[in-house]
Amino acid sequence: MLRKLKISHRTLLFFALVAVLLAALGLFSLMQMSAIRAAGSEIDSDWMPSQAAADDMALNLAHVRIESMRQLAFQDAETLRKSDEQIAAAMTVLSQLMARYEEHISNPDEARVFGVVKNVYASYPQALQDRQRVLAANPSEDRAAAVNARVSELGHQLEQALLELRSFNEEGAHHAVEAATSVYRNAQRVIASVILVALVSTVALALLLTASIVRPMRRAVAVSNQIAKGDLTHEVHVNGNDEATELLTSLSEMQANLRSIIGQINDSAHVLTASAEEMSAVMLDSTEGLQRQNDQIEQAATAVNEMTCAVEEVASNAVSTSEASRASSESAQQGRMQLEDAIASIQALAADVVSASARAGELADQTHNITRVLDVIRAVAEQTNLLALNAAIEAARAGDAGRGFAVVADEVRALAKRTGESTREIESMLGSIQQGTGLTVEALQQGASRAQTTLDKAEAAGVALVRIAETVAGINERNLVIASASEEQAQVAREIDRNLVSIRDLSVQTSAGAQQTSVATQELSRLAVDLNGLVSRFRM
Repeated sequence: MLRKLKISHRTLLFFALVAVLLAALGLFSLMQMSAIRAAGSEIDSDWMPSQAAADDMALNLAHVRIESMRQLAFQDAETLRKSDEQIAAAMTVLSQLMARYEEHISNPDEARVFGVVKNVYASYPQALQDRQRVLAANPSEDRAAAVNARVSELGHQLEQALLELRSFNEEGAHHAVEAATSVYRNAQRVIASVILVALVSTVALALLLTASIVRPMRRAVAVSNQIAKGDLTHEVHVNGNDEATELLTSLSEMQANLRSIIGQINDSAHVLTASAEEMSAVMLDSTEGLQRQNDQIEQAATAVNEMTCAVEEVASNAVSTSEASRASSESAQQGRMQLEDAIASIQALAADVVSASARAGELADQTHNITRVLDVIRAVAEQTNLLALNAAIEAARAGDAGRGFAVVADEVRALAKRTGESTREIESMLGSIQQGTGLTVEALQQGASRAQTTLDKAEAAGVALVRIAETVAGINERNLVIASASEEQAQVAREIDRNLVSIRDLSVQTSAGAQQTSVATQELSRLAVDLNGLVSRFRM
């Protein structure tokens, strides 16, 4: 079936199939990269800002509670004034953080958890204001204790709500990382399968294309070699509709023409030999014999004229065969040019795969940016830990009055520790994403390498077409040699004809002319033997 297509169309079809396979691989890789990018964007734009906001809210709440404990420990006017200012500033930041966090809520569960924080926080500012008014009026110990208990209870509830919010964000980030990892692993398996299928298909198509071109070319070379050796007995079988079929058809016609022409030359040579022998016998007779010899010379001249026409026809057929060979060479050149166009298309496809690899590298750079954000969060946690340690030292100096303050400082340190641990876990998860992205880049680079391998095979096919053109050129040169030899034979035949005419004129004059005719007849016999020797080189 493939032999019914031209080599150019067949090559274009095969490389179009390879291009479709590579394009499908590239498109699927881009889709999987987009899915991985979406998972990373979810972590970067949703869970990380929410986690950072929750940590900042917890830090500001801790700062408010520390300042509240400071007011209880040091009740002088200056300390109360500075603590009120710190509490007001912290509450302002806390309100801003809650408003910013609310903008990043992405699902009903997160809204429910944040609603608990928001509900507890709604009562906290008013409780702080009531406490400040009571402390400013120098209240009794019981009244101050009741107000402080109310503030402490709300602060503890708000802290627990914030801890639950942080836990929710940590769990959400963990699920997002697992989803990204799952997408990457699925993409890795499917891309590997598609690459394997594309590789096997490309090899199969390459073998099929090579076989459809090389086999008929080998048949054409074998036929040409047989003709070059003088063997015209083998029949040339022709099937298909491609350039190789046209070449085999031309070779078959050339073989048939050569067989016919050489047969005619052989017949003429036998006739010429017989005529020369007869003329040699007649030259021993008398004038009657000379007359008879003159008649035989007339017959020989006619035969030589026929032979001259036959040789000229051989030369003409050889020229026609040369032109057909030249046309075949031009067709091979056109096939090579179309193969070069296909090679250019594969080069463009390889460039697209390299571009996809660069985009995967950009995804890796984005994960590095997330790592820098985590470094900032870890630095904040370490600073919080130092602040809590300083607060614990101040509480120790305060003695019994600073015990509550020490408890809060320990809780802040524990919170900072958990923040640092969460940051390290997220860094580990991002490391996994970066590793997966690197593997994706390697897979794309391998696709580009395989595209280059396909390109090398296409170039090798181009070299094969060049060799085919060179072989056809060799056939053309042989045909020119045949035409030149046939022209020389025609010249010899015309020379023989002129000699026969001279012999005929001399035979009617004198005996000397008869002797001269005998010599010319012997020369004619020698030429006939030589011609038979040339014809015997061909097997028919």
